[in-house]
Amino acid sequence: MMETERSWGLLVREYGICVGCMLAACALLVVTIVFSRNSQRASLKADVVAVLEEKVPDVWEVGEYVPLDSPIELSASCFAASTAAESGYVLIMRIETLYGPFPAVFTYTEREGTQFVGIATLHGRIATLMENGSQSKQLQYWKARVPLLIANIQEKRR
Repeated sequence: MMETERSWGLLVREYGICVGCMLAACALLVVTIVFSRNSQRASLKADVVAVLEEKVPDVWEVGEYVPLDSPIELSASCFAASTAAESGYVLIMRIETLYGPFPAVFTYTEREGTQFVGIATLHGRIATLMENGSQSKQLQYWKARVPLLIANIQEKRR
C-alpha cells in the first residue's frame, strides 16, 4: 500500500511538472506574438510603401494600420492612405498564384475603386510575368472582394 501511494505521488508530481512546462511554453508564445505584432505591422507597411514607390512614385502617402476585424486579417493587412486628391486605403494580402502564395498590394479609393498595384518582394522578370497576368481569376476575385472589406471597416468606424 505504501509503495502504491509513493508511486502515485511521484506520477502526480511528474505530471504537474510536464503540464507546468507546457503552460510556460504557451505563455511564452502568446507574449512573443503580442509583442511582435507592432513589428510585423511596421514591416508590412514598409513593403507596401516600397511597392507603391516602385510602381506609382510620389502618389500615395501611407498612414496608420487599420484593423479589418474579420478572419481575413490572418492573410491581409490594411493601411489608411491618401493621394493629393482623396483618401483611401492600401491593402496587402496573400494571394495564390501559379508560383505559390505572394503578397499582392491593392489600393482603394471611392472614385477609382480597387486597383492592383503589384507584388511585394518581387522584382525583375518574374514580377513582370506575374503582373502581366494581372487579369487572373485570383486578382479579379480580390479586386471584387476589397470593396466589401472596406465597407466593413467604414461600418465599424461609425
